[in-house]
Amino acid sequence: MITKNKTSVYLTIILAASLLFTANAFAAPAPHGIAVNEQEKTCANYWAGDEVAQISLPDNWQAYYPEGGGSGFVTSLGSCKITSSFLTEITSELKSCMKKWGCAYVGYSSFKKEFRDLLDKDFSCVNLGEDKFWGVSVIINSKSNQCALATCSGGQTGVTSQKYATGPEIYKDPQPLWSLKTKDKSCSVVQNRNNDFTDCCNQLGYKFIKDVNEGNSPTPTITASPTPSTPPSEEPAASPWKKLILPAAGLLAAIATVVIIIVRRRHLNREAE
Repeated sequence: MITKNKTSVYLTIILAASLLFTANAFAAPAPHGIAVNEQEKTCANYWAGDEVAQISLPDNWQAYYPEGGGSGFVTSLGSCKITSSFLTEITSELKSCMKKWGCAYVGYSSFKKEFRDLLDKDFSCVNLGEDKFWGVSVIINSKSNQCALATCSGGQTGVTSQKYATGPEIYKDPQPLWSLKTKDKSCSVVQNRNNDFTDCCNQLGYKFIKDVNEGNSPTPTITASPTPSTPPSEEPAASPWKKLILPAAGLLAAIATVVIIIVRRRHLNREAE
């Protein structure tokens, strides 16, 4: 008779075949990025689709996707990348960032008292060097183009950056970034779960329009998974789920083969008895 070990082997074969066909049936979705129209100076979030449907861009639009990563700051005065994700003192990179932003470096104690009171309340900030345990935080007065460095223990509910309507901005730590390059420009945006590149479009100097994927003007072309085109007189394109017919048929064939082997061996064992 067929032993339990042989039965386990057959079940393993069935499981492996199932996983193989399932993996081949689905393709990885496209990455998220931006779409740029150089002629109209417009920009939008863009996603090219997945194995079920692909979203093609209209004419004059070009897609760009994040490359690399790294850390840095994205402020109202501009963005800047640095090599470290945690700083304990002022570095040449920080000095270069402030120079790039065109802001004058001042000591944190020189900031307006009303600003310091606001930041101290929300982030518990002190002068740089008094407590290096929490690292270096970048503070900006966007209205007077002043930059300062301080040590801040943290924000409420885990917030690590904040822009206030009255002018100050605080970035407790360098932020993880996505970087994109177009034909002649580049931009950086803080990584986020929504795949939102609005700040990137602003840095490029283009007008941001709503997500191209949502069918806003200009409207993208949405097509089903690649299937042969059919004349109007024939039946419409098959549903994407029909792509699973071939893998399913293969899986059923594998199961049928295993069942035949089991029945055949049982028959031979009976004859041997």
